[in-house]
Amino acid sequence: MHVALISDAMWLDDELPQFQAMVVGLMDEQVRVAQVVPERLDVSDTSAFGECIAWKDSRWSFLRHLRLGAMLDELRTSDVDLIHALSARVWSGAASLARHMDAPVVFSASSIEEVQQAARTHRRSAGLRLAYTASSKPLADMLHKQVGPQTPVQVIAPGVHRGNPRKPSTTDSALCAVITGNGHLDDQYRPLLEAMVSIVRSQPQAQFFLDGQDQDQHDLWRALRRMDLLSNVSLVPRKLGHHELLLNADVLIQPQALGRSRSLMLQAMVQGIPVIARADPWLDYLVPDQTAWVIDSDDADPWAAAIQRIADRPDAAVLLGRTARDWVSEKHVMARQVSLTLALYRRIAGESIKFNPQRSAG
Repeated sequence: MHVALISDAMWLDDELPQFQAMVVGLMDEQVRVAQVVPERLDVSDTSAFGECIAWKDSRWSFLRHLRLGAMLDELRTSDVDLIHALSARVWSGAASLARHMDAPVVFSASSIEEVQQAARTHRRSAGLRLAYTASSKPLADMLHKQVGPQTPVQVIAPGVHRGNPRKPSTTDSALCAVITGNGHLDDQYRPLLEAMVSIVRSQPQAQFFLDGQDQDQHDLWRALRRMDLLSNVSLVPRKLGHHELLLNADVLIQPQALGRSRSLMLQAMVQGIPVIARADPWLDYLVPDQTAWVIDSDDADPWAAAIQRIADRPDAAVLLGRTARDWVSEKHVMARQVSLTLALYRRIAGESIKFNPQRSAG
């Protein structure tokens, strides 16, 4: 089996470790992998053992469609026989490639926004051998409603490697917190900013690193300046690999219910970093007091209390990190993600693709 994994720059910004692990895991199962990645991805971030095909990503959907379509001859030459589109931004282009190649195609959805796009994309993909993956059961349930009962929808939770837990900071060190969101100052973000004012009063050396997922965070920056928080805040630039820097914090905070699963949060959990998060019905890995301290409030006080608890009750923070690590290590195993993905490939490929380990290893 020869699979083309198609990704875009925005997805890779968040999910590069997951992409790398998927490539290695599939190849370990004797699957040949063509890594169809944006041009700006450094060659060192791809697997040396899998073919790499670069394409020019764009912010415009019609250009993405056209540029992915230009990969047709190269994929045919490589003898690719299954297409896997890792985000909704590349679904349309992947569907076009699959139609011209008469190949089965898998669409992956990891957010409610992507699921909501599925109905329209699904109509345009009529006649294809098509399956979907969803990163959580709530997303999969909604996806079933969008595409109907005849199309396979498989829950495939993102996998992470267990690795070594991060050592907790000493009690006399300054609090270091990472805040991850979409970078927009909205009604869910404001209570956290108000809580930060309270925290800085009691812990003047506290540092907050804002991992915004949007390019423009100017409104957020102005609010920070108005609250006199700029000396305690750093805006983290969006670039490939920057998540490695974020996983050295004392706590990871997600103040918005984004309806999007992210490996960053799972990586924090599996490294024993305590997580404070807004309640989100689409994320089944936010288990109150087991994987995260979950807050469902628009008031600042619960956020301030949870953050202060990191400093006042380091034993509670360590316990939360330990229980989250154990839960994620059981539920989000990378080997399981690869196994379920491969089973879905075989399911939609049917008899048209002969699985030949000798050919795949070549």
